[in-house]
Amino acid sequence: MKKIFAFALAAAAAMSVQAQDAKTLYNEAKKLDDTFNKSKPTQTAPNKQITEEAALALLQAMEMYDQVAVLDNQPNEKGEVKPKFIKKIQDSREKHAKGNDFNQAAIVLYNANKKFPEAYTAFMLNGNTSKEYKTAADTVYAIDFYNAGNMAYGVDFKAAAKAYEAARAANIKDVNAYIYDIGSRQQMAQKDPEYAKQAGEDIFVIAGEGLKRFGPEQDFLLNNYIQHYIDNEKYDEAFGVLDQIAAQYPNNANVYRLRGIMSNATHKYKDAIPAFTKMADLTNRADYLTRAADDLNRIGKMVMGNLGNNVAPDQKAEVLDILNAAMSIANKAKTAEDADLNQINDVIEQIQYSINNANLL
Repeated sequence: MKKIFAFALAAAAAMSVQAQDAKTLYNEAKKLDDTFNKSKPTQTAPNKQITEEAALALLQAMEMYDQVAVLDNQPNEKGEVKPKFIKKIQDSREKHAKGNDFNQAAIVLYNANKKFPEAYTAFMLNGNTSKEYKTAADTVYAIDFYNAGNMAYGVDFKAAAKAYEAARAANIKDVNAYIYDIGSRQQMAQKDPEYAKQAGEDIFVIAGEGLKRFGPEQDFLLNNYIQHYIDNEKYDEAFGVLDQIAAQYPNNANVYRLRGIMSNATHKYKDAIPAFTKMADLTNRADYLTRAADDLNRIGKMVMGNLGNNVAPDQKAEVLDILNAAMSIANKAKTAEDADLNQINDVIEQIQYSINNANLL
């Protein structure tokens, strides 16, 4: 009996300390919260500016409020949960949400070159509280999540992906949220072998979602969407997807580029040739043209290498047709605004070497 009584006293004492800790922590957080509130412009002091220290105080206050909420939700010695501070914390968060305070803090921290984790955290808070308290439309607070992603991109790709995912869920209207989300996950896959197993599926879903919203003219999204089929050797399905897109978007050069690449990869060389030439008619992108010219040169050399010694005139003509098509595309690449002349001239030199050899057949 004495042991039970002693245990009850110890538990009661622990509850008392816990309650005291919650109160002490809340008061400390409230002081930091007030520091930010006092730094804001007012009607009587419209020229006041939020300082870096005040912005950081706001973030620290929110972090401490989260700790208080955990303590405040613990049962007392009677097993009852009677929070004393959660309502006050919620009121503070809602007030900051309505005042767009987290966004203002984020801008201050961004300008102070405290992008991650400081500005990131502030942008995420603005997005989450705007969503929670319905102080802005989803497409508005989606921008907060997108900005948060940009703060983390290149520093913490996992945090960036989390932010971009939130932006996508909030109906972001900027296609770059999808592009950078995919980029983040590609980087994560390189660094985390365990996540690499899931990355392909995640990227496929994001790319597909982006294509539905922004259309197949977004080359980066289409490339990553089709890559999923290639990685899983589902070439027939990939060709089917491209056929559907070509029917609706007959002038989409990337569709024919991808058809050419996949035809080449699956040894359907005769299908690759018209695909690449069709692509060349529809685009002035130097990188696409240069890659196509190089691929056609490789196809021409391979066909030539398989002819043997007794080459018929029509076989020679077929090889030259492929190589001349490669040269025509390479020359077009050379005139493009974004041309890498060193790379293109190297490809042209290789094609000319192949043509010289073909003429000797």
